[in-house]
Amino acid sequence: ALMAASHLTGCGGGGAAETAGPASPAPVPGPAPMPPPSPAPAPLPAPTGQIFAYAASSDDSSDIAVSIYKVLDDGALEPAGTVLATSGALSASIHPSGRFAYVINEIAGRISAHAIDGESGMLELTMTLDDLNFNGRMHIHPSGQFAYLAGDNAVLIYGIDGAGMLVNGRTFGVDSGVEQVALDPSGSQLYVAGMNNMLTVYSIDAMGDLAFQGSVGTAERCSALLVSPAGRSIHVAAGHSILTHTIGPAGQLGAPSSVDALNVREMAVAPSGKYLYALTSGGTGSGADVSVYEITEAGELIARGEVDAIDVEGELAFHPSGGILYTADGAGNTVSRYTVDQFTGALAEMPPAVAAGLGTYGICVARVAAVA
Repeated sequence: ALMAASHLTGCGGGGAAETAGPASPAPVPGPAPMPPPSPAPAPLPAPTGQIFAYAASSDDSSDIAVSIYKVLDDGALEPAGTVLATSGALSASIHPSGRFAYVINEIAGRISAHAIDGESGMLELTMTLDDLNFNGRMHIHPSGQFAYLAGDNAVLIYGIDGAGMLVNGRTFGVDSGVEQVALDPSGSQLYVAGMNNMLTVYSIDAMGDLAFQGSVGTAERCSALLVSPAGRSIHVAAGHSILTHTIGPAGQLGAPSSVDALNVREMAVAPSGKYLYALTSGGTGSGADVSVYEITEAGELIARGEVDAIDVEGELAFHPSGGILYTADGAGNTVSRYTVDQFTGALAEMPPAVAAGLGTYGICVARVAAVA
């Protein structure tokens, strides 16, 4: 009964009329919602010039920073020249346009930018940045407009102008520290493996800046990180295994599958996306091995054998056709090549290896811009 009476009074159904109170103030409009960030720029078209290989020498007693080779029709390497330096270089990266190269010198904390001669493959120094704190190789956005490197507690970000110069350098802080970074082939996401055993996804906007999207655990610290050529999976070498996460349409990571892999130092995926190759230690050889894994339609890895690679200490790189794998042989100061069986992924060495600088660690093979 009390509830009924209260209800009637409140509705004006009997009893004395209520006196109107002061009018409520008009609502104050809030700030307009921020527009979504503009998407990352589109990848550049692939260059159409000659194919060259660049091998970086990491030994700081070597006077050769980069050995340059013309890649012949059969994949053989023909020495084309060298770039001199006062201390060793860890790796070289080629701009997607094929017009510029960047040499990473972790020992000296230096990045040097070079223009590529499309006829000879030679490098002409255009600028250097010194006193930097980074590790690993430079990752160039497929649009050619940005570059990313792993720092101790940050991702180093640079813009790249039309002349290949590194501009607008800045850092994106990562509290957990940075072990490795990897770019999605579309340029939409950057993946960061932290020192806290986490793999984090960041979106990339039109200015090259990063925004957090999510993260997953990796159980152990990451020693190598690689996104598949089609951008459908990411491979994480951690401890004694390689974890593979599928990548969703918005860059989100699926639950991982795992395969045994002992002490992975470097990885490469064939351009076809069918096979992954991992430089491991502790296998059948007295030194290193290159282990072969088939990549299934679901993105999982299946071990398919290994080859002894005793002298290999550095990066692996594919010929653009996918038919040849090149290895940086730091122990032998050479570069070796292997044919790749397109049906099984098996490797067969093609001697002889070609001479390179002391402590050869980096190797990249790329088609450069065509000569006008």
